[in-house]
Amino acid sequence: MSWLEAVWMGIIQGITEFLPVSSLGHLVIFQNVFHLDSEGSMLFPVMLHVGTMIVIFISFYRDIRKIFWEILGMGRDLTANIKIFFFNKKRDEAKRYKKIVHNNYRKFAILLFITTVFTALVGYAARNLALFSKTTLIIPAICFFIMGNLLLVSDLGENGQKIPKDVGYGSAVVLGIIQGIAVLPGLSSIGMMLSVCLLSGFQRKFAVKYAFLASIPSVLGAIIVEAGNIQDVGRVNSMLGIYIIGTIAACITGFFIIRRALNFLRKKKYRIFAYYCFAMGILAIAAHFAMK
Repeated sequence: MSWLEAVWMGIIQGITEFLPVSSLGHLVIFQNVFHLDSEGSMLFPVMLHVGTMIVIFISFYRDIRKIFWEILGMGRDLTANIKIFFFNKKRDEAKRYKKIVHNNYRKFAILLFITTVFTALVGYAARNLALFSKTTLIIPAICFFIMGNLLLVSDLGENGQKIPKDVGYGSAVVLGIIQGIAVLPGLSSIGMMLSVCLLSGFQRKFAVKYAFLASIPSVLGAIIVEAGNIQDVGRVNSMLGIYIIGTIAACITGFFIIRRALNFLRKKKYRIFAYYCFAMGILAIAAHFAMK
């Protein structure tokens, strides 16, 4: 892979990551059509996701900061409750415990944690299938068709009003499983999360925030897993500079895209992206047979 090809893949990642279309699906098609090799691992695609993750982190910095402080607050309240427990036991009193989850950001932090755990479990279990999916365009094609149908169905739902306090922990489990399955090329993590959130009655603005913030820990986990699964260290080291160039390209492109993408996702229907996914599925099938 040349540095120019890495830049092109970074640009593709930066454009598609913030839309409900699979960035990984686009990268796999690009790699197969142009016969690019990335050491037979998911490391390069994950590094590209790190580039766009930086953009997400900056764009949602205020929310991330609030969640961080509320996590610390929950830790303090939990510690206080443990002290109260032993105090009551020792003094035979009934001193009141502090309520730990008493605002939306604390509830949101727990929802994101649950989603992350199940994303990690499902994503790791599906890793080998994801690796195999990089070698053929049939699986990405099928996944693009599935993604398109899901986006169409999500448009049928009414605008929901659920915010963190209204969301059950079971929904966080489902969203974690959905995000874990989205390691398959052709399935958009953002698209699947948004679709399921909207079909579950989430407020659209909250659904967008949930989908984007949930992607941050999943990308961080993926980079750790892929770094630990490198088989040809020497070859990866020789390609690392090119990988970093692609990551920078993804980050820069993402900065120009994310604000417009967020405005669209918060206000518009997703039908146009459904049709786009169908077109990409057809393109993937055509490319598969053309390369035979």
